[in-house]
Amino acid sequence: MRRAALDGAEAAQFSGRLIGGCIDTLMHLAGSHCDNVPAFIAAEGGDGAILYLEHSSMTPTDWVRALHRLRWAGWLDGLAGVLIGRSNGPDTTGAHALRYDQALQTTLGGLSCPVLINGALAELRWSRGASGSLRQVPA
Repeated sequence: MRRAALDGAEAAQFSGRLIGGCIDTLMHLAGSHCDNVPAFIAAEGGDGAILYLEHSSMTPTDWVRALHRLRWAGWLDGLAGVLIGRSNGPDTTGAHALRYDQALQTTLGGLSCPVLINGALAELRWSRGASGSLRQVPA
C-alpha cells in the first residue's frame, strides 16, 4: 500500500492521547468486561484520543474481522485520529482476493477522523506536562 492517508489526503492534523497496540490481542478485549476503551475515549473529550493499531500476521480478512469487532464495541467512536501499522502478514494476490488496502477502506473508510498508515511522513511533538501533537508533513 503506497498511500500515507487512507482517504488519500496530502496532509492531516490531529492530536490526542495515544491508546492502542497489537490488534491480535486487543480484539479479544473489545466488548468484554475488561474493555474500558470507549469510556477512556469519551473521558478524553477535549484532548481527544488517537488509536494506534498494528498486527503480527493477520490476513486481510482477519484484519477486517478484528477492525469490525473494535468498531462494534465503540472503539472507533469519537477518535481524533487512527494510526495503522504496516502489515507484516501475507497479502493476497488473487484477482478476487481481499487486499490490505481494501480491508482498511472497508472498515475504516467512513470514519470522520484522519487515518494515517505507518510510513506516512509525520511529525510528532510531545513534552512532559503538555499535550503532544502529530502533524503529517506534506510531501
